[in-house]
Amino acid sequence: IQDLQFYALRHTSHENGKLFKDRTLEIMSVNTDSLLTITNNLILPLSRDIGHPLGIQVLDEFLFSFEKPAQRDLIWSVPGFLNAPEKYKWSTTQNLNLEEEFHLTKDDVFDGCPSIYVWALSNLNNSFRKQSRDELMRWAKTTPDEFWKLFLKYANVNDPQIKSDLLSILTCLVYDGANDTLIKSASDWVCANILSADKIEQCMDVSLRYYSIAIVKKSIICGLNSE
Repeated sequence: IQDLQFYALRHTSHENGKLFKDRTLEIMSVNTDSLLTITNNLILPLSRDIGHPLGIQVLDEFLFSFEKPAQRDLIWSVPGFLNAPEKYKWSTTQNLNLEEEFHLTKDDVFDGCPSIYVWALSNLNNSFRKQSRDELMRWAKTTPDEFWKLFLKYANVNDPQIKSDLLSILTCLVYDGANDTLIKSASDWVCANILSADKIEQCMDVSLRYYSIAIVKKSIICGLNSE
């Protein structure tokens, strides 16, 4: 029955999908297993249907709703197949299913499937996190402009691990694959949002400042910024 329900929801119109959004969010909040069931059977299959209310939109709404990253980690970032008593919300019998079907291609856009890989960067399983970061890096080199849009979408997410990984990918892209326009945009952004004197108290993460300085140095080398 559940498979039939997911099938029907995956093939419903955007308009009808809106009617099921609140109930979907409610199920996602129960525990990790429920969240992954919705993500694997509904959100991922709809991740390339841009704008579908039961696709990336509902995942973003749910995961952005947590005031603190630790609260989100307890239900989203736990390693897959974490065997724990059922009374704990983080107990799960599955993993985020980023199999070959959902590997990123040059046709993917920033507010589609790549968004799930961004959220996967918060995972506590470092091997899984690295796989997600590598997939984003590979995709970014084929579609640098789309990655830049993706970076801006999640630049202010309240998760230091995601921020650091995204900025590391942007730094790699700036040194290998980005054009002058993107390099200048990235340099201007880090200067305004990370390296600015009035941002020091808000951004004391050493990794973010390290990557930001590297981006600015590349921009100076290319003659796009003055020292």
